[in-house]
Amino acid sequence: DASANDENEALIVRILDQFLQNETNRLHWIRLLVDPDINSNSMLSELLKKSFKDWLNEDKKEGQPFHSKVIELLSSPTFQNDSDIANCGQTMISGQMIKLKGFNNIMELWVFLDEVNTSPDIGWFKELIYDHSLDGVKISNQIKVIAACNPYRPRKIENDENVNINDPLSKWVYRVFPLCETMKEYVWHFGQLSQLDEKQYIQAMARQLKEKFDKQKYIVASQQFLRKHLKNEFIVSLRDVSRCLKFFHWLMQQPQTDKPVEWTERALKIALGLCYYFRLDKRKRKEYDTMMLERNQCSFVKVLNEEIDNLSKPFEIQRSVVKHNILKENLFVLFFCIATVTPIILIGKPGTPKTLSLYFCILIYPRNIKYFNDSYNIIQIAN
Repeated sequence: DASANDENEALIVRILDQFLQNETNRLHWIRLLVDPDINSNSMLSELLKKSFKDWLNEDKKEGQPFHSKVIELLSSPTFQNDSDIANCGQTMISGQMIKLKGFNNIMELWVFLDEVNTSPDIGWFKELIYDHSLDGVKISNQIKVIAACNPYRPRKIENDENVNINDPLSKWVYRVFPLCETMKEYVWHFGQLSQLDEKQYIQAMARQLKEKFDKQKYIVASQQFLRKHLKNEFIVSLRDVSRCLKFFHWLMQQPQTDKPVEWTERALKIALGLCYYFRLDKRKRKEYDTMMLERNQCSFVKVLNEEIDNLSKPFEIQRSVVKHNILKENLFVLFFCIATVTPIILIGKPGTPKTLSLYFCILIYPRNIKYFNDSYNIIQIAN
């Protein structure tokens, strides 16, 4: 009856509104939009189309801008593969372009496309950037498109390294596809920061910390050391500095029993270890320790190993499992990355207990936490 239909409609509308709340949920919403099993004459189909038009056309001072919605839709293969919905979207976009023209050519909309050459759809980006059109339709001159691409740098391959000959992208530092010849006319090489510029950036980033931080020279030295000794120098960037400062800040926020100066030194060494030291092989770790010893008159490795031993003690590990150095290092790195919500990829040969380390950190984590205050007096985290 009519009452039941009204209730169903209200329920569907509420569910669709929930789908539209964030980008992750909208992926499911887009799949519903193009689902061929949904009857085109059904209530759900009509409400889906209405929600699509309302979402794209809504004009709020706060919320997701229109251009952001367009990019989100165009980056969805699900959306692009459905001609009806894509055409509807094109109509909506054209309507917004007409609105732009009503601002007496004053208002401009700038669209930034990052890492365009990591996508195989280079032709589509070429049309957008070079031809200034979208699917053959000219874009308003008030819409400016700027893009960034990753460099084409050959990856240094060790003699004993296995190379996948079936993967042509594996030979590059970044997994990138060739640019169209016409796009190369627009490429401007940004280059690499000089040591002085990088040092100034690091100092500026350190000043943003709440804590007083005057140890930038150790981060600067670590950046230069890894850039010199890693297989590919270009994988060292200011992101490493940001992670290091993130770990340092998090550690400084934890209750501690040490004197402030002593704890600052400990926190710095842990942060440097997590971001730089553990990325080196055995020989280069010794060289890194020597480099730090010359600057601090104190063995970096000795202090870091003490921290690793302290942290690994509370973990409840079966007697059949040997708590060797590799396991303890894995536990150390995983613990801090989990606690600070920092992405981490453990890489190692078979037999280096990567899965086992994660098992002890995740599955037994709640039981282990209660022991950390006693065994490792800097850590005090709520379950």
